[in-house]
Amino acid sequence: MAVLKGINGLQVRILSPRDSYKEEYHDTDEEQPENVATQYIEAESGKDFHIRWNFQPVFPFKDNHITTYIYLDGKVVDGMILDTEWFKRRGGYQTVLSGARTKKNEKWYELPFSFADLNIDEDNYGLNDTGLKEKVGRLGEISVRFWRVEKTGECDIGNRTLSFESLKAAPEKALKGRAVSQQARLGDGRVIANLRVSNVRYIDPEDKPFAVFNFRYRSRSGLEALGLIAALEDRPIDSLSNEELRELVKRQQEQLKAASQVKTEVKIKREQEDDDSAEQKIKREREDDDGAERNIKRQDRSRTSEEVETVDLTEV
Repeated sequence: MAVLKGINGLQVRILSPRDSYKEEYHDTDEEQPENVATQYIEAESGKDFHIRWNFQPVFPFKDNHITTYIYLDGKVVDGMILDTEWFKRRGGYQTVLSGARTKKNEKWYELPFSFADLNIDEDNYGLNDTGLKEKVGRLGEISVRFWRVEKTGECDIGNRTLSFESLKAAPEKALKGRAVSQQARLGDGRVIANLRVSNVRYIDPEDKPFAVFNFRYRSRSGLEALGLIAALEDRPIDSLSNEELRELVKRQQEQLKAASQVKTEVKIKREQEDDDSAEQKIKREREDDDGAERNIKRQDRSRTSEEVETVDLTEV
């Protein structure tokens, strides 16, 4: 669980579709400021995820309204204003967000958070595109940030659109060896209840949130490559969960398929080489036969020529 050294009573967790917390992995080699917590989590492509906020009674800023913003791959997608009265409840306060909210034609929609595979372009198309390189450099992270604010009144907004878009492809070299094979995605909108929108004045500087939670999401193989978890192949079978066993079987099947493909390619190559050798042999034999035939013809012509030259014309 991500813990802030400088602020007590504040937790943020990423939940899987089964409402269970994503296990978090800490990179001990990376130093963090007291108001920043960075953890790694496993991402499953094609699966939704949720974000949960938990404010415990010891939270130090109960007398302030709090605004929190969610960033997916470096892009802000949503935000909430949390009322000071909610923090003063006896058991604290918690809330969950499952997607980014948007408004269109007087209706509010929620676009579910999810993980998706990243298409990696080995041809490195667009590598020199500065904007694309920056987007690729921000891939693989969910960030939740907090500021203290004052409400200055409610406001009415028209359509609220999102500029967030998933990448169609990422140049392989732009990843610079990072173990990133996925990206965040927003799903199709589903209608939700209307929301209230308020104007605020920031107490904390906008470029200095008082708390930041970063979740760097990676595939299981990516976490293994970073040395944050042991490879499934290296763990005792009886220690693996059903899901991990399925993943292990999947990997073994892929390895067998790849090995079979290599054998097939080698066999085809050898057969082609054998065919080429046989063809070359036939060609050489034909050339030898042709050469012999030419020699015979030359000899016939030579003998005929000699016979013509020796005819006794005096008898005619």
